[in-house]
Amino acid sequence: MLRTLKCFRRLPILPNNRMHGSRRPGRFRMDGHHRRPSDAGRYVARNTMSSGTPDYTKTIRFQLGAGGKISAQMGAVIDIAERLHPHADWAKFRKIPYDRIAPIRNWLTHRFSVEPPQTPVAGLWFGLCHTKHGSKSADLYVSASTRFSADDPTFRWSRDPEYQPDYCFARSKVLWKIYQHAHRKPGGLKETAERPLCFAYAAFVIARLMSELDPRLFLNHHGSAGVAVGIEHGEAMLLGELNNDGFRLAEDNGRWQRPLQPVNEKLIDRDSFWTMISEAMAATHGNLDAFEKTLTRELIERTHKEIREFSRQFCELLEETCNWDVYGAATAIGCGSEDGFLDFRRWIVFQGRRQFVKILADPDYLGSYARNSDPIEHWYSEFHPGVVYEKVTGRNLRNWKVSPFPTGHNPYLTDKQIAKRFPKLWKRTRRAA
Repeated sequence: MLRTLKCFRRLPILPNNRMHGSRRPGRFRMDGHHRRPSDAGRYVARNTMSSGTPDYTKTIRFQLGAGGKISAQMGAVIDIAERLHPHADWAKFRKIPYDRIAPIRNWLTHRFSVEPPQTPVAGLWFGLCHTKHGSKSADLYVSASTRFSADDPTFRWSRDPEYQPDYCFARSKVLWKIYQHAHRKPGGLKETAERPLCFAYAAFVIARLMSELDPRLFLNHHGSAGVAVGIEHGEAMLLGELNNDGFRLAEDNGRWQRPLQPVNEKLIDRDSFWTMISEAMAATHGNLDAFEKTLTRELIERTHKEIREFSRQFCELLEETCNWDVYGAATAIGCGSEDGFLDFRRWIVFQGRRQFVKILADPDYLGSYARNSDPIEHWYSEFHPGVVYEKVTGRNLRNWKVSPFPTGHNPYLTDKQIAKRFPKLWKRTRRAA
């Protein structure tokens, strides 16, 4: 099994240290006892799996070289594991969102920016272990050494690292889900799934991020650094070399392959925007407050570019709602002010693609829409994804401002004009009043 680790750092033992909320835990629990991390058994030969475990490293190496989405790479590993160990639970592992690597990217960027290494970095070690962030789970931590040797099959250079940041754990939701699917019920796959999938995911995501992030963030004026990933007291793999020109994958013999090129993932388009809206609404059963919280959590896990692209799609749809018919409907329900009209238009977008099209085609359709919902009380939203972008990045979204009102002549200046154009909606709002 992976060892249960509260922190790998060799620090003075502090009273009441706990991983959750503690910056410098100095002890870890294993089998109910407190003890210091042991060097014994931690480092094994490169590209070997522990006794009784099939060797997945050739598949991982091949997928690293082939590139592509992490979900496809993980699917290839799961295919082999399922052939070796048939089980119904493998389907659950295929549904995990492996491509959402923004949280780990943000963790690495933040940690190395806030707490940069004070010594030259020659080797980066990404370790897999068990943690107790409230409940037992698998997680990933990072450390760095001034020593590195590509010819060392035991990875001794990663012992006693000179650098390991506070909050050294990624708190990866993907690794948490792998652990839960593997262990949470009797008869599950347990280590048969946990070990190879955690190991493969760590290798894929770290290799991807090393190719995307600025090498200067990690090297601290050193010319190059070896990058390795491994399981505490288990298998390990040399991923490659990071230098000022980028990241190069390693071969089985320790030589460097061609540089690994960043993968240009498809950003959020109109279809994926609507998919995110419908999934969040379905998960919250139409409760707008819960929907906004769910959508916020989803966006926080995305990259900065994806949040920005989501905001762009959102603002373009808001512009489509800026016409006099929609404004007349907003006036009928009491949302005729600038803020009220914008809040009403946001609400229209959050109803999903199908309802969005129907409402824009004929806003009087709202007269029979969601009969159990009070238009005056519920048909508005103050949520904007730009707020999430500002929360994540600390910067404002200055582009994609939306028009406050339509241009031209307003044909709905009187109650009579509004009632004639929107008879069903007018009747509904007057009855509610």
